[in-house]
Amino acid sequence: MKFVGLMSGSSLDGLDIALCQFDKKGNSFTGSIEKAITIPFPKPLAKRLSQGAILDAYALSLLDHDFGKWCGEQVAKHFSKETFTAIASHGHTLLHHPEKGFSLQIGHGAAMATAAQRPVVCDFRNNDIANGGQGAPLVPFGELHLFEKVDAFINLGGIANISFLKGPKPVAYDVCACNQWLNAAANIKRKPFDKDGKLALKGTANIKCQKALESWKFYQLPAPKSLSNQAVMQQFQKALAFDLKAEDLSATLVEHISAQLSAALLRFAPKGKGMICGGGAFHPLLIQKIQQKSNWQLIIPDSIKVQYKEAFIFAFLGYCRWKELPNTVSKLTGAKKDTCSGAIYLP
Repeated sequence: MKFVGLMSGSSLDGLDIALCQFDKKGNSFTGSIEKAITIPFPKPLAKRLSQGAILDAYALSLLDHDFGKWCGEQVAKHFSKETFTAIASHGHTLLHHPEKGFSLQIGHGAAMATAAQRPVVCDFRNNDIANGGQGAPLVPFGELHLFEKVDAFINLGGIANISFLKGPKPVAYDVCACNQWLNAAANIKRKPFDKDGKLALKGTANIKCQKALESWKFYQLPAPKSLSNQAVMQQFQKALAFDLKAEDLSATLVEHISAQLSAALLRFAPKGKGMICGGGAFHPLLIQKIQQKSNWQLIIPDSIKVQYKEAFIFAFLGYCRWKELPNTVSKLTGAKKDTCSGAIYLP
């Protein structure tokens, strides 16, 4: 069966769309990406998404509808000639409060299904939350079934998260901010992101700023735990208070992020093999720093898997929901049980 996976990350760099094929034989799954593209957000839409968490009810509902319709239109435009069963959309996270019982990923399922004229599976997090979980992480379900067996999976997206799936007690959680902070630092120079880590390479890390960032209480919480975009950017204000040049701020953030990720790896094991995906995989200095501080063997798969891993996995979650199979790992999310999560909308 083929599904189209959609991923809109917190770094706001565009909509990832991946046409994926899956098969099940016994208890084993296989999957592949057949075609993938990233559609940049139109500037007005990107601005609305960046402000989504502070909109009033009417404006938020309108954004939910407009974003879902736009996503459906992009699938129709670029994949109308393809044969596939359904769209599986992560949506765009605006609010994430599992401690209060909800998480909001906008992208109106009915509007998307109608615009694309294809069924849509969306809202993957709230069933897990209703069962006492964090609604995150969901990606490890795909890592378990579709990827090479390694000691750790490290995702360097807007938020950095990590999965340790070997052994009797698997664990996965959000570690720290990543591209949200690095992109914000690059924005000071009117750049969308720090291409090839060039800004950070020119800067010098500020020790006092690093210590201020390390005081975040989130770091002391036990797993499973997850971060909201609001918490991430609120913490970023501590770094901005030091009024550093973009280069020095970027260098400081790289030191901080690499230290947090290295510490997470070393808490798990003194050495191992880790697979890195997400946009941060294209930041050479960040990868170098993680490698140096952890002494782990880090591997980066082909660029398609790096860039479209989450769209690929959410397509897989949609496939499992369609076949009414469990698609969460309660041991990782903290839920009472594994669930078959996702709401289905027909055009």
